[in-house]
Amino acid sequence: TLGGRPHDALMTMIHFLCGFSITGVPALALPAGPADQGLPASIQLVAAHGMDARLLSVGMAFQQATDHHRRRPPLN
Repeated sequence: TLGGRPHDALMTMIHFLCGFSITGVPALALPAGPADQGLPASIQLVAAHGMDARLLSVGMAFQQATDHHRRRPPLN
């Protein structure tokens, strides 16, 4: 649910992610630690058009400052 209303999961993902793909705006998803019940969580960073190198630098700095990318959820 979003805003108290039920939404289809696929349509919600399209709504929030499709714009970046269509416009060619650089976006990067990074592991951000465990969420509820130990499931993996991520953050998405978005930069201005043409700022790919800066986005990757910010992503690298985040990974160097955290260990989220080394964690693995239990497989049970």
